[in-house]
Amino acid sequence: MDRIYAESQLVIISAAGDSSSYGLPGVGERPRKAQRRLNVGPDVEIIEMPNVKLALTSSTWATRAWTYQEGYLARRRLVFTDDQVLYVCGRVSWEESEQQPFLEIDKCNRGVHYPIFGRFWAPKFRVFDVLTNYTARTMSFDSDILNACTGILQKIAGFHLWGMVATQRVPNGGHLLLSMRWYNKCVGQRREGFPSWSWAGTSGSKLIKHIENSHDTGYVVHTRATDGRWVSLEELTECRYDPLPIHYGPTLRLTGMFYTVSLVGIRTSSGVKVKGRKPRAHPLVLFKHAGEQCEDIEIAFEVLLDTELTEFDFVRNVKAVLFESTMRLDGDWDCDRPPEFWILQAVGDNYKRIGITGPCCWTLEKKTGIMRKDSGGVVSPHSDCRGDEEVLYVE
Repeated sequence: MDRIYAESQLVIISAAGDSSSYGLPGVGERPRKAQRRLNVGPDVEIIEMPNVKLALTSSTWATRAWTYQEGYLARRRLVFTDDQVLYVCGRVSWEESEQQPFLEIDKCNRGVHYPIFGRFWAPKFRVFDVLTNYTARTMSFDSDILNACTGILQKIAGFHLWGMVATQRVPNGGHLLLSMRWYNKCVGQRREGFPSWSWAGTSGSKLIKHIENSHDTGYVVHTRATDGRWVSLEELTECRYDPLPIHYGPTLRLTGMFYTVSLVGIRTSSGVKVKGRKPRAHPLVLFKHAGEQCEDIEIAFEVLLDTELTEFDFVRNVKAVLFESTMRLDGDWDCDRPPEFWILQAVGDNYKRIGITGPCCWTLEKKTGIMRKDSGGVVSPHSDCRGDEEVLYVE
């Protein structure tokens, strides 16, 4: 689909009505809304100007997943609204109701911005912005989640696994990294047929960010090929996006040193008293504190959940794996922000992703049960909490 839209001389878009049978206003039997006019004096007439931004952003067309790539990838677009027709290309835009360009020049000189049709960022960051916007859209069938954006992924992302973009470890080469830094803005529902570690694996709007090349990760990735072998990302030559059969099993193999943590709920964790600003209503994962004098202190990170948890989930085995940090060469964390972890939960012999740690962390005094928001810099988990190298299989 990326070639169809990108190589077309003109793409006609109907941003009016709530279905494909609505038709094009002004064409055939579908009338357009006339501009209201008011005579206020001799040779003076006030004419209502249609709000094209509102018409586009409030349209059904702008909420549908399948329409995102036609608007984003097309080079020239003729857009029909209930009020007017407008022409949009990569450099200029004209409204029928007023003869002046409608495009806004980006302040960072990265290109031009037009509502709905996307922002032309540098390629390194563009795909994450596009996918974030895409996940807020709706579709009739959950199985279409990747089919509806495959054209965009092929055009601006290159290699991906079930929507997860692979980037180079260093700019001029090195091994590939899967950009796993995403989370649900609101807790979603599990989407069958897609891995738990992919943003496609749950419903709901998401924030998908890039991973800096200089940042540390605590694991090595191998993925399952179609013939059942476990191969590195460099060995895998084909992108994966087809839905998987039910109970397909693990799709990712992680080799690394994982933290053993405990999962607690704010309301159900007895003896925990929050001092100062209360944490949001997210569950917490508890790590041991770093330092010989801090044996009675644990570190609590909030968990941004992918799906709702049950009471049974709080007693299952839980692991944490570092997927991005600001660790310095001396082994300490920078004080800009806490490290970020995947939170993985046992499902039989394998694991599934249940969320990532958020930006807030606290220190917990085990004797008193008092939890304080960390204000003296970024705390770090104790090294004893990190086990020997092992292999986890993630579904």
